[in-house]
Amino acid sequence: MSLTPTLDDYGELRRAQSSPELFADGFVHAMGLVGGAAGVAILLAFTARQPGGLKLIAICVYSICFMSMLACSAAYNIGYYSRWRGLFRRCDHCAIFLMIAGTYTPFTTQLMDTLPAFGLTGAIWLTCLFGIVMKLVEPDVFERWSVPLYLALGWISVVVFGPIIGGCGLRTLALLAAGGILYTVGVIFHAWQRLPFQNAIWHVFVLAAAICHYWAVMDGIVLGPASA
Repeated sequence: MSLTPTLDDYGELRRAQSSPELFADGFVHAMGLVGGAAGVAILLAFTARQPGGLKLIAICVYSICFMSMLACSAAYNIGYYSRWRGLFRRCDHCAIFLMIAGTYTPFTTQLMDTLPAFGLTGAIWLTCLFGIVMKLVEPDVFERWSVPLYLALGWISVVVFGPIIGGCGLRTLALLAAGGILYTVGVIFHAWQRLPFQNAIWHVFVLAAAICHYWAVMDGIVLGPASA
């Protein structure tokens, strides 16, 4: 497959995608949006029936961030020929920071003592907000540091989850680890531009990782020890 390379929104040369590739990627995003909306509805329904306003707030934050990532990614990748594609890309990358912070929030606020919980949650959100601002203000300068920062923020869980391991079951921890591994392995396909259907494969990994983390939230926070 030899399609003419094009310059992306940041001036980098990237291989143009064929119509079948665009269709496959659009299908992945459509499935993600439909499944994500259903999953969020179920998550909120279970949480709303439990006591504790802070838990509901944390799950709402996670749900908003989860759907923001799916929606922004869909807008950017499905709107391949849109004149707003540059803006969609910025929103897509910003939503990744939201998803990272949003995924941490239920665990840090529900499974840690109050003061450390708010301190750690605040630090994670400040770091992610810094990334969002840089993406919006200086996207070309910050581009090369984006993926390393995404991965660093994701894998910081190895350190910060130490205080909350006692509140998580082995299944929840396994789901969190599986999601992190899937995101990390998926980066290989994100960078493998010559591979046919590379973008769709990358997004399959992203969706699979997000599903793992969704079930970790459901299992460890909504239905697990934190719900007791």
